Amino acid sequence: MWISIALGSFMRSDWDSPRVRKNPAGIISNNLEAEVSELRARGIVFEEYNLPDLKTVNGIAEFPGGQVTWFKDTEGNTLGITQLE
Repeated sequence: MWISIALGSFMRSDWDSPRVRKNPAGIISNNLEAEVSELRARGIVFEEYNLPDLKTVNGIAEFPGGQVTWFKDTEGNTLGITQLE
């Protein structure tokens, strides 16, 4: 597995919209399901969403071009891990 970190990542292109999730950092992974499994074993709780344009299954959302998951750090910041196709 490998990961890379991107500061100032965001989920959608309409950045100024109040509904857009703004992440202080994003992590790129080549094996998202393995990362989620390992982090869950260490006590990380992943965000779950059931919105019209965003649904997660076991903490992972699919989007054209990949998958993404989110969790909060100890300060309440939302961090994302993305796997691109």
